[in-house]
Amino acid sequence: MHRKLAVLILLLAPAFAFGGGSHFPVFIKDIKIESDFSFIFTAEPNTKESEWKEKNCSLITVEGFYDHKKWSSYKRPMSFSLHKEALNKLLKAKGSKRSVRLGYIGLGLLQNGKCRYKSKGLFLEQGLVFSVYTSI
Repeated sequence: MHRKLAVLILLLAPAFAFGGGSHFPVFIKDIKIESDFSFIFTAEPNTKESEWKEKNCSLITVEGFYDHKKWSSYKRPMSFSLHKEALNKLLKAKGSKRSVRLGYIGLGLLQNGKCRYKSKGLFLEQGLVFSVYTSI
């Protein structure tokens, strides 16, 4: 009995490792938005406040789009209107001396090379911009 329970816990442990998320202060250096869906932005981690999740990244690039098919059944936190609000917050922050908190939930920023990430949607929650890639 105990052995079966231990095996079950070991099998489920990797799934728990992807839960949660985090957020970091960044300065938005550049952002391009195409048709409200796809976007790409470059940000500089504010290392005076907190280290970025990947070491030695003086700039990060996040590229993505709002995946209508994936998020169509979600009401919160993923919605097209919250995605547009998050993009607007990033646009307003471009070139500002104030940092924006950029976060992810689970695998919300899928690494795609050194200091490069993919996203399938953004949302705004309590003033923070979060990225999501896999189901919430």
